[in-house]
Amino acid sequence: MAIFGALLYFEFGKEWVIPLINVSIYGLILFLHVINSFAIITQAAAVAISYDMWEDKEFEKETEPGIVPPMPMPQKPH
Repeated sequence: MAIFGALLYFEFGKEWVIPLINVSIYGLILFLHVINSFAIITQAAAVAISYDMWEDKEFEKETEPGIVPPMPMPQKPH
């Protein structure tokens, strides 16, 4: 990400065009930078969801596939 960001900051490859797809090197770097950022955001969301599930102790009971476990009772704050 940092390398792509640095290349975008200095506008590397803005004048160079790939003739086969008619896209500049800059545009290709920008595309890869955006795809990479979406992948990082997706992974961060998955970690947040798994932490939330761990915090609510949703992994303690084993359930049959396809069965939705009941909602845990809310705990009173101490």
